[in-house]
Amino acid sequence: MQNAGGAIDSQSLKLSTSSSQSNESNILFSHKPISDYAFVFFDHWRKVISPQVVLNEDGEISGIDHSEFRNWDIREGRLTFYDDAGSMSLEFVVNPNSKPGEIVLENGLPRYTQSTHYLVQTEKFARSPLVAPDRFVDRLPSRKKNLVVLRAGSNSLHTLWSRNIEDRDRNWDLCISWYGDEESFTNRPPSEYAVLQKGPKWHGLYQLCYEESFIFDYEYVAFPDDDLMMTWRDINRTFIIAEENKLELSQPSLTPASYIAHPITRQQPGKILRFTNFVELMTPVFSKKALRRCSGTFYLGNSGWGLDYIWPVLMGGHRHRIGIIDAVAVHHTRPVGASYDMSAALAEASNICQAYGVSPSYNHFGFLC
Repeated sequence: MQNAGGAIDSQSLKLSTSSSQSNESNILFSHKPISDYAFVFFDHWRKVISPQVVLNEDGEISGIDHSEFRNWDIREGRLTFYDDAGSMSLEFVVNPNSKPGEIVLENGLPRYTQSTHYLVQTEKFARSPLVAPDRFVDRLPSRKKNLVVLRAGSNSLHTLWSRNIEDRDRNWDLCISWYGDEESFTNRPPSEYAVLQKGPKWHGLYQLCYEESFIFDYEYVAFPDDDLMMTWRDINRTFIIAEENKLELSQPSLTPASYIAHPITRQQPGKILRFTNFVELMTPVFSKKALRRCSGTFYLGNSGWGLDYIWPVLMGGHRHRIGIIDAVAVHHTRPVGASYDMSAALAEASNICQAYGVSPSYNHFGFLC
């Protein structure tokens, strides 16, 4: 096995039983990737710490934002959790009373000397599609480093984006996911990729994130709404700052004159970047790793509201990997919720947050000037 944070060999995941009468290891996770499993994480009072913990193959823990539970590996037959500093925080072994088809892990301490924690296998809420949609998108023979995927219709503002750099200087390709009709799709503006996908924004984007999708060829992928005004240079700089600061989730800030739903997204002049626990679904930028981890949630709900609260938790809540880029500000031109039922959207957000055990909040963890 690798140390915490390293690559995990899913074929060697064997855990010891907690029964003192058995020295045999239980072979787990051997038929599918470890990240295909999910667990409810309980404390010793059987209070839920997280309803959806996922052990990622890169050694990171998803579904909980807690400094004591950042990484995992298996040491001497025990599933081991590590804290921010890389110190062991919990060890788990297989409960011998686990039911067939169920995995129950209970901790064999060490730090919590008077308590037992449990991981109980549960259904994983979010999975990416395995196959391509009917309208398959071919790969480009050559491509830029980053990608902008725009859910666009006939009133999309992207044709008005200022082309203040040469086309050859773009560090991004453009994919148009068209939600209009067939005729308007035929007459759409040019782009490197185009696909006709009717329905809600995030449902269409979910279909593009199938296992072998071209979308995962790119280092960073942005998903702006089509009612945003920005420039080609703005987009370039957003990707550059995200890469330079090794951000997993990010977004450009919003101009003060924008229609704003979350005050934390308003531009703070004089700053380059603020590290936060929130990136809005209006214009998120995902690293390849973050997109792999979060894209399975895109089909949850019709409006997408609430997804932006759970994405940071799916990334393990790591500080300084999530941020709002104040060096770039884009303008949101239309009232929030103008195109959908706000009460239904708020209900969806509440349900999604409850399912993942997330309490909506806005926090800053420092900034760069």
